[in-house]
Parts: sequence; structure tokens; C-alpha cells
Amino acid sequence: MFDCYFPLLLQTVNVYSGAAQTGKIISLQNSAGTTLTSATVNLVAGLNTVALNFTLPVDTGLRLVGFASPNLYRNTAGFTYPISLAGKLSIKRSSATPTLRYYYFYDWVVREPDCVSPRVVVTATIYGCEGIENNISDGS
Repeated sequence: MFDCYFPLLLQTVNVYSGAAQTGKIISLQNSAGTTLTSATVNLVAGLNTVALNFTLPVDTGLRLVGFASPNLYRNTAGFTYPISLAGKLSIKRSSATPTLRYYYFYDWVVREPDCVSPRVVVTATIYGCEGIENNISDGS
């Protein structure tokens, strides 16, 4: 369970699978448990870098949810909550009981979304070009 303070794109996570698995669903849910987006993944035994490309909204109580009977590696020691990316997001806890476990999703790769805006028409007026040869072409 985590809070996101700035719009981000969750590109990939690492998981460690105990066996090959196909057609497994990883989802992003809000605090009410509503699925915002999901990805179907196939895993090999061992380390997997899973492409998610989830858009993370600014929100609290978000959940990255795995699948039933996951056979994925988890930590029961050696970490401390919260796990934070300053000013961007904070992994607060596990939804499992006891909550002092870290489940499945390691080495999150996040980035800020591209800065894209709609194109607008502009008009340029050029002054003071005396003595410059007119070599305008229509491109043909």
C-alpha cells in the first residue's frame, strides 16, 4: 500500500518467482479496492523484470496487487516502512497480516510523465532584415 504525491509512471518492477507462471494479473487499485489498471504477465523461475507502465495518480492508499497463490519471493525482515522516494511516493505497508512483511514488488522504476501540450498555431513577424536575399521556397 502506498501514497503517490506526484503523477508518475510505474514502468517496471522486479519479482522473484519460484516457478514459471503464465497469464498472471498484476493490478493497481485505489484505496477502495477499485482496479485502476492491470497487466497480464508471464514469469520464468527466478528474477523477472515486469513491464507495467501504470500511470500512478496523486492519491493515498493505492495498492499494487498480485495474484492468488503467487509463489513469489517476499521479505519478512531487513526492511523498514515507509520506503520513500522523496516528494514522489511512499510505500507505507503491506496489506497482509502481519503487516511487517514486504510483498513481491522490488526495484520499482518510476519516472515523471512526459511534458506534452497541444500544438498551437503561431504567427512570426520578422523585422529588420534589410539586405537579406529572399530565398523562400515552397519546398518543391
